[in-house]
Amino acid sequence: MNWFRFNETLIFTGNSTTCVILAALVLTVISPAAFGSPLAADDISELIKDLNNGEYRIRIGALRKITDSGGPSAEPTIPIIREILQRHGDPHMRAAAAQALQAIGPKGFPVLIETLNDQNTPGDNSAVIKAIGSFGPAAKEAVPTLIQIVEGGNVHLQQHAIKALGQIGVPAPAVFPSLKKMLESTNEFSPIFNELTIALSILVTPEALVPLLEDQQRIVRIAAASALGKMGVKAQVAVPALTARLKDREQPYRYAEALGGIGLPALPAIVQIIEDPSSPRMQRIYAVMVVGEIGPAAKDAVPLLNESLSDAELVHMAVEALGKMGSAASAAVPRLIELKNNSEHRYTRQQAAKALVQIGTPAALEATGLFRAKERLLDSMFAMMRGFLTFPGLVFIVPLFLYVLYALTKKYTLRTWAYRPLLLPTVLWGLYALYETFLQLFWASGEPIRVDLLVITPILFAALTIGLVPWGLNLLLPAVKQS
Repeated sequence: MNWFRFNETLIFTGNSTTCVILAALVLTVISPAAFGSPLAADDISELIKDLNNGEYRIRIGALRKITDSGGPSAEPTIPIIREILQRHGDPHMRAAAAQALQAIGPKGFPVLIETLNDQNTPGDNSAVIKAIGSFGPAAKEAVPTLIQIVEGGNVHLQQHAIKALGQIGVPAPAVFPSLKKMLESTNEFSPIFNELTIALSILVTPEALVPLLEDQQRIVRIAAASALGKMGVKAQVAVPALTARLKDREQPYRYAEALGGIGLPALPAIVQIIEDPSSPRMQRIYAVMVVGEIGPAAKDAVPLLNESLSDAELVHMAVEALGKMGSAASAAVPRLIELKNNSEHRYTRQQAAKALVQIGTPAALEATGLFRAKERLLDSMFAMMRGFLTFPGLVFIVPLFLYVLYALTKKYTLRTWAYRPLLLPTVLWGLYALYETFLQLFWASGEPIRVDLLVITPILFAALTIGLVPWGLNLLLPAVKQS
């Protein structure tokens, strides 16, 4: 019996998620070849037959089987896959064909290049570009065409081409002018912006990016900073230029995030700025932010941040930075407790309470009233997990068993009973669990629970339950009649 064909039939006739899960189980248990073993000659003949089949479902299923288990053993199917890419414009079919060639390996790569260079291709080549990028440095042959795509006007293809260039690892001189030109015509909210910064961080050296921090266009400066942050420690040469940019009026947090990405090599310069009262105000504020971005690794700066809590200009950013440092900032807990209890500003009190929760030591949690509330929340979560392993476990196992019987006997009553009678208790239990978690989270927040929430929430819960009962009965009665 052809188990792959049985799997396809089950998925398309069962019309349910459970059937898909069952089909996956069948493939896992019965057909190990579907998960990486070389295909036999009979399997290849069957695949070629399916690839030539005019039915869409069978053809795309064969392509996906090649992706899952073909490898080099599926090389005889390459001519047919080439023909599919030349003739079919359907994006799903083209994606399946490209992924199949990627799975076949180096012998499938020339077809991908041929398709990419074909000016008369009938459909979108985004999947082809992604497949080419997966070959890494071995795909250098595709670089000229990918650069042409980057310089073109199709934003969707540009995004994939930029990512592929990063995977291939193109030398900076070959691609840098195109990337910079593209940066100048985009904005930081474009989906392509992140791909550009990733490509810059991979393809361009820190020394080449530092001059871009002085570029006239803001978008170029921001992209350079973001790329430097992604490089980590190896971009420490950029620390002086980035710290100078902290006093910018336009998005200085971008440069602070970049310095945080570079990490500890940036800390000495940052500490010097914070300690110098003559440094520009904005520069000092965002220097404090950098310490928080570095995180627990910057624990040596905790005493300095503790002192900054007495500075009216730095206090808010210092509280936030201490919170990001977690338990490494435990030395600042007494001062944060003082701010939480005595500060004149509500925002400062809230931020101090949040920082204490993030620090998470027993003393910090006790000060916010969370120590026992945290234990209650954990107890409640464990209780709900125990409940999930009992009642809802049966709720999901029984329908699966009934669906197996339905698949074997084709009796519609079994399929009906598989989900209708059990839907209502499952929904009610889920709503109760959400309600219980809602109350626990409010108790654990350290803030007083509003009276109107305590009154309105149970009323809404009861109304929703009452509304669901007739709906559940409406589902249940037809199943009873059919049985």
